[in-house]
Amino acid sequence: MSVQPEIIGDTDTLSRHVWAPRMYNSGEDAFRWQIVFEFPDGQGESLFWHKYIDLSGVHAAGCGRQENARASKPDTTYTGAVSAIASGVRNYRNPHGHGFRLEHEPSQGRAHAHICYDAAKNVPMTKADKNELKVALGNIFSQFHAHRCA
Repeated sequence: MSVQPEIIGDTDTLSRHVWAPRMYNSGEDAFRWQIVFEFPDGQGESLFWHKYIDLSGVHAAGCGRQENARASKPDTTYTGAVSAIASGVRNYRNPHGHGFRLEHEPSQGRAHAHICYDAAKNVPMTKADKNELKVALGNIFSQFHAHRCA
């Protein structure tokens, strides 16, 4: 029996893993927001929904992925997670009316969610819009929870 997708509540917290050196430059203490959220080929980006996993579980998943990733990329380091409240994600709209939607994806794990572009009706989304939206996520996902795997 498959688990049905649920609506993510406005007050719910969502987190995304952050990886160094690709997404975060620790030397500069700087995020690369256009890489933290790439939306390859317009697809959604993975998030953890805190309704089903707490921050320690998010970190445990990151450390497990780090161990696997280091087999092919030894410098891959899980540095923590960035978090946001769902209403902050949904309520953001750029000047052209484009923003984001959140989707629960339980087929990929009960705590799995996606953040996706949400284009305004009858307004084409340009590359500049997409870049602006990615940068805006740096203000929306403003809580960084640093972590070091044992």
